Amino acid sequence: MGWFLYRSNNGIMGAELRVGQKVRVCCLKDRVASDISQRLGQVGRVSDYRVVDGKGIGLVVQFDDKNSIWFFPEELEPMHTAS
Repeated sequence: MGWFLYRSNNGIMGAELRVGQKVRVCCLKDRVASDISQRLGQVGRVSDYRVVDGKGIGLVVQFDDKNSIWFFPEELEPMHTAS
């Protein structure tokens, strides 16, 4: 499974995110439906990548309730596990 390294809108390199990794929804770029906004702060697992707008990459996140929603990489933060 590959890594996905993204560059945010301000040009700063973001965290490496990969399929199978646990992530937290940390912010939302746009106005969204209430069912999506309720995911803010929740933790899920990256299950796939998705091409958005024909050029960008989104990440599909599956939550414990088995629902999946795609997010822009800058809306997610990796959950680090203690070694």
